[in-house]
Amino acid sequence: AQDLDGNPVDESIFEGYDVTMINLWGTFCGPCLQEMPDLGELADEYADKGVQIVGICTDAVNGDGEVLPDVVETAKEDIEDTGADYLHIVPTGEIFTDLLPRVSGVPTTIFVDAKGQQIGLADMGAKDKDTWIQVIEEKLADVSQGES
Repeated sequence: AQDLDGNPVDESIFEGYDVTMINLWGTFCGPCLQEMPDLGELADEYADKGVQIVGICTDAVNGDGEVLPDVVETAKEDIEDTGADYLHIVPTGEIFTDLLPRVSGVPTTIFVDAKGQQIGLADMGAKDKDTWIQVIEEKLADVSQGES
């Protein structure tokens, strides 16, 4: 895959983090944009706790998996406007072929461990900051219990 600037991204982004929160969102999605300021705050607050947040802008590619530059620009503006300045990915490659077909709506959030293995089920819909804190803490507990 690649980030919004076209830089390559692979599964190594998960290394060094106990939990990665992957938020699938769209530039057309009001609830997605409403929760992004909270996600930006959470990314900062959890940065030193083994948790990172990664966004995937689902509408940055067309049905054939081709990158749409105008949507990428809109996504960059949305990120700047919401303060959600964590890593955002364009869904190309395996993300396009394997993950996106399983996503029925946005926002959808999944959690993965340091190896990129999904933790629990996907979370559908937007949540407020306090609710996301509860979910993140549960995922951290799941990971630490799995290692003991």
